[in-house]
Amino acid sequence: TAASGTLVATTITSITISEHTIRKVFPHLLSSEDPSGMSPLAQELIGKTIVMNGTARFEWDRERCRVGAIRSQSDLVTPVLGLLVSLDKVARVFSNALITPEFHCKLPGSRRGHS
Repeated sequence: TAASGTLVATTITSITISEHTIRKVFPHLLSSEDPSGMSPLAQELIGKTIVMNGTARFEWDRERCRVGAIRSQSDLVTPVLGLLVSLDKVARVFSNALITPEFHCKLPGSRRGHS
């Protein structure tokens, strides 16, 4: 809004899950028991496209006359639930993922994501 110096935009983000995605973002879904190296849950996700709705918030820094921060958030849970149907499976996907349900990266060893 003009008074607060903040602009909020809606976003649509589309991603396709690949084996690389599983290895780098969901490494807990890898399996040494399957010849492919992927667990059955990972195999359900590979090749699927996810479309997420979200927001990007641009915060204006009045002192420096420029954008001071950009904060983004997307809903990753809803489209993953649409693919897997089971809340238990969705919980397993995010249990040790390196990304949060809000589509923020996690630092190794941290519990929260960062925008």
